[in-house]
Amino acid sequence: MTAVAAVLLALTVPAAFSKSAEKRMIREALAQKLVLPENFTVTVEPSTRGPATFLDTKAALNGSGDIVALDVAFYSGDEPVLARSYSKAGPDSVKLERVFAEMKARPGKRLMLRLREVSNLGGINELVEKYSLQGRVFCCVMSVSQAAFVSKRCPLIPMYVDAGKQKLQNTQDCIAFIEEIMPYGPAGVTCAVSSITSQLVEAAQGYGLKISATQADSQADMYKALLLKVDDIATPQPDTLLALIHDWTGLYAQ
Repeated sequence: MTAVAAVLLALTVPAAFSKSAEKRMIREALAQKLVLPENFTVTVEPSTRGPATFLDTKAALNGSGDIVALDVAFYSGDEPVLARSYSKAGPDSVKLERVFAEMKARPGKRLMLRLREVSNLGGINELVEKYSLQGRVFCCVMSVSQAAFVSKRCPLIPMYVDAGKQKLQNTQDCIAFIEEIMPYGPAGVTCAVSSITSQLVEAAQGYGLKISATQADSQADMYKALLLKVDDIATPQPDTLLALIHDWTGLYAQ
């Protein structure tokens, strides 16, 4: 077993194992040089499970990280708002247009819209055109069936497909998943760091897709994602991740 494989195995063991074992494996990770993929990015995920507020969203736009992830649903089936589901979208939800308006003053920022439902995709396309955000707004769909629908109705927005509960432990299953979504022209794949595997990363990148490891809440999650050489890590703690990367690369600076 290689050193990388040993570290990845340790980072996926049940929580019942001691923290000391986790720390030991992280030390082993640091014994090798960190190599980041070209154009590696950091995505800022919402830090709370409660309703999204405009102040929190603006803070994320002003903070570190390259991309800000937003959960999007539609109020009354029409108005795109920040919400985790149709049932949670209401008159007080933050309007997506308000966020788009903030993007003009932040030319370096991008958005990842996690589509929790797809009632009015045309409305999002119109906003992208209105605020000239082509190339700066991406979307993530939660299933292959959604990918087929969104690819036809949201042509201005590059699409990622979430791997969800796909079988990801062997190469054949990972390739089958990638080949299933390829007809819909995806830009990439997202997968929770707890489920992501080296086979999925290799399959996605082998087909020219970007891959983002999401829900990297702990430092152990971050180390696992970095070792897998994913193209993007999504975390509610971007400063922690960036500091970790800085310290790791600093160990080998000449």
